[in-house]
Amino acid sequence: MARQFTRSEFYELVWSKPMTHLAKEFGLSDVALHKICRKHDVPNPPLGWWAKHAAGQRVKRTPLPKLRSGIPDTINIAGGELRNEPDSVAQMREEARVRASAFDPKKVDPEHSIVTRSMAKLRKGKPDEQGMVRLAQSGLIDVEIAPDSIDRIELSLNRIVTAAQVQGFELSGKAERAEFTDGSVIVPFNLKEAVKRSQHEPTPEELAKEEKERKRRERRWARNDWDYVPSFSSFSHWPEWDYAPTGKVSFEFDLYLRYSSSLRRSFKDAKIQRLENMANDIAVGLAVLASAKREDDRRAEEDRIRAEEEARRRNEARRLAYIEDRRLKVLDLVFERVETIRVCDAGAFAFAAQVTNLGEEPIEVAALASLQIPLPATAEALVSWRGRHSAELRECREAMPEHRWERVTRRGLSGHGGPPGVYVLDRASGWDRGLAWAVQLAWSGDSEIAVERDDEGYWHLSAQATLATGEISLATGETYRAPEALLAISTKGRNGAMAQQHGAVRALVDWPGGSMTPRPVHLNSWEACYFAHDAQRIARLAQAGSSIGIERFVLDDGWFKGRRHDRAGLGDWEADPETYSDGLGPLATKIRDMGLEFGLWVEPEMVNPDSDLYRAHPDWALASLDRDRPTARNQLVLDMRRADVRDHLFARLDAILSQTPVGYLKWDHNRDHAPSGGASQTLGSYELLERVRTAHPAVEIEGCAGGGGRSDAGLASFVHRFWTSDNIDAVARVSMQRGFLAFLPPEIMGSHVSASPAHATGRSQAMAFRAAIACTGHLGIELDPDALADVDRDELARWIDFYKQWRHLLHLTRVDLGEGTDQLLWQAHGNRSEKLLFCIRTSPAQDRRPQPLRLPFASERPTWQVRLLAIAEEAGHGLPRAELFDRMAGEAIGFTGSWLAESGLPMPIQKAESVAVFHLEAAA
Repeated sequence: MARQFTRSEFYELVWSKPMTHLAKEFGLSDVALHKICRKHDVPNPPLGWWAKHAAGQRVKRTPLPKLRSGIPDTINIAGGELRNEPDSVAQMREEARVRASAFDPKKVDPEHSIVTRSMAKLRKGKPDEQGMVRLAQSGLIDVEIAPDSIDRIELSLNRIVTAAQVQGFELSGKAERAEFTDGSVIVPFNLKEAVKRSQHEPTPEELAKEEKERKRRERRWARNDWDYVPSFSSFSHWPEWDYAPTGKVSFEFDLYLRYSSSLRRSFKDAKIQRLENMANDIAVGLAVLASAKREDDRRAEEDRIRAEEEARRRNEARRLAYIEDRRLKVLDLVFERVETIRVCDAGAFAFAAQVTNLGEEPIEVAALASLQIPLPATAEALVSWRGRHSAELRECREAMPEHRWERVTRRGLSGHGGPPGVYVLDRASGWDRGLAWAVQLAWSGDSEIAVERDDEGYWHLSAQATLATGEISLATGETYRAPEALLAISTKGRNGAMAQQHGAVRALVDWPGGSMTPRPVHLNSWEACYFAHDAQRIARLAQAGSSIGIERFVLDDGWFKGRRHDRAGLGDWEADPETYSDGLGPLATKIRDMGLEFGLWVEPEMVNPDSDLYRAHPDWALASLDRDRPTARNQLVLDMRRADVRDHLFARLDAILSQTPVGYLKWDHNRDHAPSGGASQTLGSYELLERVRTAHPAVEIEGCAGGGGRSDAGLASFVHRFWTSDNIDAVARVSMQRGFLAFLPPEIMGSHVSASPAHATGRSQAMAFRAAIACTGHLGIELDPDALADVDRDELARWIDFYKQWRHLLHLTRVDLGEGTDQLLWQAHGNRSEKLLFCIRTSPAQDRRPQPLRLPFASERPTWQVRLLAIAEEAGHGLPRAELFDRMAGEAIGFTGSWLAESGLPMPIQKAESVAVFHLEAAA
């Protein structure tokens, strides 16, 4: 709550107690309170005043000056969040100020050897394209400034070093860069000069050079010299930007504090106060930060001990509960084989089977089908999906088999063809009509889906996890449980069966807090920088994302020790000390301060032979005895059947999530299993995921396997999102995402906006088209927003706003798919009263006039109001469109439900690679 004072009241308050104590009462920092005093011309006690007062010395107040024109006589202070600063830190602040009050660095002329060597190295350095000289040498100061600022920075640094010595700190050059230390705490720092960027104005010489090249091209082309290909450099003769150093330098301490994030770390040139006059302020800040670091370490150790004890108690409770649950279930079993069927949300059925050994001798389970059902003789077609890396989910339609049809996976994963499943369509069955069956096995390992014709004129459908020979051996009383199979049966075609599958999967997803929150817009770092990590570059990337509406930043592969490429580092899950010298904490905090959630890429089930983990435990890799160990993507698979492997991986992940504010894990898996680890490998991965979720229930997880290699209902209980494919080309994504939606709902479908040209295909598409396609799932960005032209960045920001406005209709609602004429595809998201309709054209129309689009779902309501929200297409030459669509873009037009269902919605002419988006709302 805000508090109000007159100047005289505030003056008395300021002189009644130290500023640090008073600041706590207001919930502000002492720096903020000093600013309020300066703004209202209220003097406050100088450094050392309170120490002298406490010692009984005679001290005087500075009188309150008369009220000057333009300064208000009332002071309003709004309450802030209390900093909860420990007493030891507050005491150190006062002591440091007393020491600083007796020392004037301007009256000494010190020269420190590290400063002298650093400045000498800078003077020899060559400025980069921005006019900056960067010092990157072991034992010297981390600084990036213009040559004209070197003399001033040398003076400032010598003063700072001398002032720091007064506080008990020495400048040390023993590490990768110079740091301050008092023997117990090391405090890194850096200096950087700001740079101003402006659009480059071409010079007459540059314009003349371009004109000369243009005329040269025209002459060659006029001679029909079609073999002539201009060089890349001939298209641009000047840089896009000019850079100019500003002379404004900042000094920043690079110290991550988990509990005291509000302490001042940065000191910058301002209009009145310059860096060379801030030595004492910086030295006091150094002493305070060091004290806070010691307190931080003490509290972190207490938290670690407390967390370990709590984890021990939880694990013991789970162990005892498991033993009791197993005992009761074994006692309750009566039959050797037990099959159960339960009804899922939206009407699907979940089939389960288990077998128990009631005999006295061990038995081996060779196979156990989760589902076995008959299909009628009227069944006509099978629809399944196959795929590979970057070409997932290609739809395959086949006639019912005369003998036996199988969909089998043997690579240890559900595969790039999507979940282990199949659709069976009856005669005349389509998207919205006819009898349809859809089966999905909730399993992430090897599987077998089979359809076989019998001699009775029917077909027999089965689904099961594949078991290795001798893998499942049951002693007396032991039970093997097969994974569930989800069965949807609908008389309303593929869309009806799809809705049932979505409802069943949605019931499996365990959202943090118990329910789904609006799916935040991602920015993933992978295609923006790949392995070229730099903490400052990553922070700039996150800031660029924040400026266009990004809500979650995910730091992808390349952040951990030794990871400069994909040949090393997997298994060593610690921040790379060269790139992130203080760990990921400072970067994560900086990104969270931007208002973004911080996410992190991991690949726990994999290991590089070139890693500390593999050198220490080569026996942990999934391998055959006395056989070579060929790698794929330069990596091996860890043996998740082993408890010690799972314990080690959990400890590493738990440490990361406990020490760094990570709210999201992108959990990758980039190669097949060879040799196979069998079903136990999959169960081991499930067990590790379960432990991580239990220990960190607020953390969301994304399932990824070289793209879409492990997207299935079996993993849905542990993750909250699937990465559909590493191919983000928008045209390629249209069919992939429709295949994904056959079994899994859109809110867990990762769909990103790619760069153009797309990295996977080299094709280019308009920003609007790329963004519109990505909006149909869980929207993300896979590029550097700062690298975009202004028009594309603005367009992307508009589509991000569009997604945020409509994601309540895009997610946790029904999805209907369909096809129009002339290769037009459509999908609708929403409820019975409100829909968002996407009409997608990937290739040029063959007909001059588009036919109306029939929307079967519209028959459920008598009247609809339809508005055209956008046509996402390449800017430029426009196509003629009827006046109706201009009206529809400005106001909703009424249609009866029967007209939309039977005659159809009038469609505008669309270019290739375009999306027309409509909003339909049932009239009251």
